[in-house]
Amino acid sequence: SSDLEVFGPLAKIKKETIVSLAVQIRKRVLGTQTAEAKHVSTKVGEYNIIHIIQLDDVKFVIKIPVCGWGKAMTAIAADSIESEVSTMCFIAEKTSIPVPRVYAFDKDNNNELGAPFICMSYMPGTPLRDAWFKEPKGMSLEEFRLNVLRNTASIMAQCAPFSFSQIGSISRDEKTPLLPCYDWQEDEFGVQHVISSGPFGSITTFLGDDLKWDHSNKQSRVEVCIMTVAKLYSPIADYTGDFTLCPPDFDAQNILVDEQGNITGWLDWEHTHTVPRPVGYAKYPSWIMPDWDTLMGGWPGIPEDPPEVLELYREYYDEELGKALNYEGDWGFTENSHIIMAVWLALQYKPCRWEVCRKLVEAALEVDSQAATKVL
Repeated sequence: SSDLEVFGPLAKIKKETIVSLAVQIRKRVLGTQTAEAKHVSTKVGEYNIIHIIQLDDVKFVIKIPVCGWGKAMTAIAADSIESEVSTMCFIAEKTSIPVPRVYAFDKDNNNELGAPFICMSYMPGTPLRDAWFKEPKGMSLEEFRLNVLRNTASIMAQCAPFSFSQIGSISRDEKTPLLPCYDWQEDEFGVQHVISSGPFGSITTFLGDDLKWDHSNKQSRVEVCIMTVAKLYSPIADYTGDFTLCPPDFDAQNILVDEQGNITGWLDWEHTHTVPRPVGYAKYPSWIMPDWDTLMGGWPGIPEDPPEVLELYREYYDEELGKALNYEGDWGFTENSHIIMAVWLALQYKPCRWEVCRKLVEAALEVDSQAATKVL
């Protein structure tokens, strides 16, 4: 099966072994014996296998990364697992953001599973991706959505005090320098590897030679010209300040909510690294700027709000984050953060540059996409 091809022996780990490990961790870390234990479910994602285990009246989650076997199991991959754990512990210690509690982890395979893993608490709630378009009980969908946005702004404002001198990943010891930035890269055989770069002391070194001229290609020349102008007019161009944190995938599939729109869990801190403040925690959440998110696109099979509705939600979020930050500091980046983020992504990912250029022309000239394409 495709799971076996991607995850190899990790997909064959017996459920009894996983349950046994969870029982041992509960006893060792929480000092609690387990009377009844069972494996509840398995979810196979692109980069991880997630096991949910019921231990009496509580649930544990055991996450096994795809880099836990074969050639993908490298020292860099091990360090990235440790940094993910350090990030969740850092967020849990410094804020009230509802991140999973890490009970135990192993970045190597010298354990009962024969694989690296993170064992953490189960977070209750419904993924916001499923709840955003679903009529809630006891209130209107609009009330629910505004509650979500207000609560998100309040949570993100807690990241304001974070200040780092480099772009890099969190290490276990706050006194030590930041670790490199980690990311996934697929090799020619379709195997996902963890790669690392940095840490970086500036935006310039992070982006590298981001705008290469290709005089033989008209589209490339147009892209470079527009991106050069966009870079000059965005706060990224001359930013020389410090760096802050932001969830690496600030989107609705990683946020869990209750029926009132309160945030009950914030998942997926894998490969978190510090970022320049203009593209940090003060930006808009991805689910209210799909009209500008050219890299990710929408959610398959899920509708998308019209641009005029998204604009209203952005105005509301901007105001709520302003209240939470006393209309100071990084809040100054929020209003235009959908444009700033589009430029930032286009500087890093060449495949989405043309689409960002089209959006910039569309916005600047106040024309539709067809007219913007003709201009280009």
